[in-house]
Amino acid sequence: MKTILFALLAIVALGGLLFAYGASLPGQVQSVRAHTLKAPVSQVYGLVTDVGGQARWRSDVGAVSVEDGGRRWTEETKQGVLIAFEEIERTPPSRFEIAFASPQGFSGRWIGVFESAPDGTTRVTFTETVRTESPIGRLMQRVLAPPGAHIDRYIQDLDAALQATPG
Repeated sequence: MKTILFALLAIVALGGLLFAYGASLPGQVQSVRAHTLKAPVSQVYGLVTDVGGQARWRSDVGAVSVEDGGRRWTEETKQGVLIAFEEIERTPPSRFEIAFASPQGFSGRWIGVFESAPDGTTRVTFTETVRTESPIGRLMQRVLAPPGAHIDRYIQDLDAALQATPG
């Protein structure tokens, strides 16, 4: 009986420590990545803003459901997570800003800035700001989706898609 009681107390103490650690993490994190892509800005911008076509080239997206003429859409990740998106600003070919939210407790904004270089390449800067209210959600986010990991994968997938697509 003492062993069971000790095990239960240890589980409760561990849960309390994990909750306290999650509560100590910031509720909002921001990641910024800049990268040069070997494609013209019109091609890069077109691929990024074709939200309905992203399931074809993004390795983490299973399906996309587009609404409102492309201003709103829902992505379902290959892990089954649903994320609702809404276009905030589209300024071709230099800026694309979206807001996102998931029933799994996170939301935020994603901004893409596109700059054409004289050599025909495109310099992109992606900024992602993620808000997670729940302390346990913050802890899970740091473990399962560390800040910047999503943008890093996005850039890798975008680069591969551009290389596979004729200009």
